[in-house]
Amino acid sequence: MSTSGARLRGVAFAVASLMFVDARLASAQQPTSSDQSQSQEGIQEVVVTAERRAENLQTTPIAITALSAETLNKQGVTDFAGVAQSSTSLNFTPYPSSSNTLILYMRGQGVADANQITQDGSVGLYEDGFYIARPQAETFDLADVDRVEVLRGPQGTLYGRNTTGGAVNIISKKPTGDFDVKFSIDGGQRNYVRALGTINLPGVAGIDTKFTLLYSNLAGNVKNIDGQSQPCLMSSGVCGAREDYNRENQRGGRFSLRYDQGGPFTVDYFFEIGRIDSTPIYYQDPQLAGAVFGPSGEPYPPTVGLAGSTWQPIDLPISTAKFNADGLTLSLKLNDSMTLRSLTGYRGLDSRFYQDYAGAFTNPGPPASLTNFTSQDVVLSNQFTQEIQLIGNIAKMFDYVAGFYYFKEHASHGENGTINIPSFVPGLPFYNELSNRYVRANAQSRAGYGQITWHITEPLSFTAGARYTVDGRSASRNYEIYQNGAVFIPPATLFPYVLPPEIETGASNSLRFVKFNPAGTLNMAWTPDINTYFRVATGYKAGGSSEAGPIGAFGLTFAPENVTTYELGLKSYWADHTVRANIAVFHSQFRDMQLQFDTDPTNLAIVESYNAGSAHVNGAEFEVLLAPTPDFSLGINDTVLSTDLVSVTAVAGTVFDPAVNPASPYKVGQNVAPLFRLPYAPNNILQMNLDWTLFHTTGGSLELFADWRLQGRQYDTATTGVLVPNSATYYSIPSYGIVNGKLSWNFDTHSKKTMRLSVWAKNLLDKQYQEHVIGQGAAPFISVPNTAPPPAFIPQTGYTYQAVAWAPRAMFGAQFEYGF
Repeated sequence: MSTSGARLRGVAFAVASLMFVDARLASAQQPTSSDQSQSQEGIQEVVVTAERRAENLQTTPIAITALSAETLNKQGVTDFAGVAQSSTSLNFTPYPSSSNTLILYMRGQGVADANQITQDGSVGLYEDGFYIARPQAETFDLADVDRVEVLRGPQGTLYGRNTTGGAVNIISKKPTGDFDVKFSIDGGQRNYVRALGTINLPGVAGIDTKFTLLYSNLAGNVKNIDGQSQPCLMSSGVCGAREDYNRENQRGGRFSLRYDQGGPFTVDYFFEIGRIDSTPIYYQDPQLAGAVFGPSGEPYPPTVGLAGSTWQPIDLPISTAKFNADGLTLSLKLNDSMTLRSLTGYRGLDSRFYQDYAGAFTNPGPPASLTNFTSQDVVLSNQFTQEIQLIGNIAKMFDYVAGFYYFKEHASHGENGTINIPSFVPGLPFYNELSNRYVRANAQSRAGYGQITWHITEPLSFTAGARYTVDGRSASRNYEIYQNGAVFIPPATLFPYVLPPEIETGASNSLRFVKFNPAGTLNMAWTPDINTYFRVATGYKAGGSSEAGPIGAFGLTFAPENVTTYELGLKSYWADHTVRANIAVFHSQFRDMQLQFDTDPTNLAIVESYNAGSAHVNGAEFEVLLAPTPDFSLGINDTVLSTDLVSVTAVAGTVFDPAVNPASPYKVGQNVAPLFRLPYAPNNILQMNLDWTLFHTTGGSLELFADWRLQGRQYDTATTGVLVPNSATYYSIPSYGIVNGKLSWNFDTHSKKTMRLSVWAKNLLDKQYQEHVIGQGAAPFISVPNTAPPPAFIPQTGYTYQAVAWAPRAMFGAQFEYGF
């Protein structure tokens, strides 16, 4: 870590030096008016609304990645997972039990268990300025978007809580008021079909209307042996009992209205509804080959890479996520320098998902006994938001934004889990567990914020902002655990047992906290094309509680996690706007970090969350676009991270406490940071993309788009520190690179009509890489008591095997687009 830190300090010094040299060179080579005219033929300006007003990307002093609708189309991005792949600062993994939920991290910050409604993530997701609280159904198609803005780093001043890593705002296209129809249809392998249609109607009495409809279907990539392949019936919801793994069907619609008669008052409204029918990703372990057998004697296959089919028939129903949302934005221009805006939003969610891990959690060590593990979840959520914004300027010296924000959510989560380990005696389980958990949670947040930019001189400005937030949340839980099985006493005796059920009813907790988040930015426009800034920003992730905490301890809560980030940035154009280079280096300090700890040494699925850590994250982000001609561009984006868990305090009542775990070699209060690391934070993500119009003819043009993404090693849990044996081997994803491409013929229709025919490829080189891993072991990161003697304790062995979900294989298809 010290080597990485030194390298990043060197990068920071180099960037600072580059800023100084760039400014000196730019001052010595001020462009003439003709140069400015030529620059308009290069890379075009990008308008963003990251700071609540329309601004040029290159003059907005925060780190932003802006993806236009055209860019998303060329890259084949149709959902939020694609957005994450298009931004090197974002990293995502499908959630183990629900493929339409993402484990999302930015700049090393996120939440691993995205399914808990009593905790929040670190990356705020917004649609047209409206916050989306729950990550379920996150993979729904983006449909008709205008652009996506990825705001990197803490956004606590303007966007509030749960944005310590950053925020992503998906901005939809507004109704135009002119009649037009656009549609696209895709077809490809795995029976892939995607149809998207939009229609804009002529304005009537100043009201513009637009309709958007979407349908997509993708067959599974792991066939369920003897599975029923019929689709889920839309009307009844009746599905086959044995669906293939990793299939998906989406359908939805959006209705948009815009009232604008050219006066001071405008109205934007949308209503959308969507549904995802899906099945989860498939886990497997080639170490089980020849070690375990199915009920009919079928052996586990020695598959390395994604299996073509399950190794035995598995009961797997369809998982369903449904949502609906309303958003109303009112805007009143009070005068030429002041606008009042109101945003009112509602979102409802109903997500029901099921996972069978297909025996992949079985310990391959002899004697191997098949471990069956299933989970079934229902997450319901209703949220309401109201925001009032006042945006304006005072002469040419001050720009300001101020506002009030209100958020309220009611949610519930029911989870049923089963673990079954059969013994070698027919009818006698080695271990059998049934758990039922039902949690209800309420959250409420109220905030006032303001930000003002002082244009001290024409090139120099200073921005100061602050947000004051009052948060409250409460939760209740009912929890039942039933266990029975058999104890093996050598040489060959099994004694059955039934443990008393553990039952908790009506447990509850509540907490309230107040936060003040300031931010400040000094921005210097050395020339119209060279901007540098220094930013200090703060943010926090809301406090909460752990759904998976031990029975009797649900009243334990944790406080917010806080971050302060120092960021130095450069935004620049070069060579008559044919080169754009944006660089940001940052240092983030995290306090009261929320970490999960095991509290039961005999059941490592029981975890509690504590404010027990502090960390430093250093990074550098590079975004370079080269466009020497209108027909050719090359983008090079890179994010380098160095993460350092400074301290992790051993907490009383956890497996580190000798009073709970006599096998623990640690003491309460001791720093156990070497056992931990920040997960889902690769030290490097590099992306290169090529956009090249190969030739033009009187009938059209041929365009090639290709992108390559290289991702470094990623650890998939926090308990994978340098002192945990085999962490890299069994609980991390090795580095990998994938190539995607699209070849398009753009028809010249000699009219306002548009027409395009494309062929595309995802994972063009058919790279076999791991999508998610779950490491396993008897005592993976600390010694624990042994339930069956001898010996009395199981020593720290580290992770000894893993369940692996492999990413999809290469996929090819075609697309046709038409508009008139």
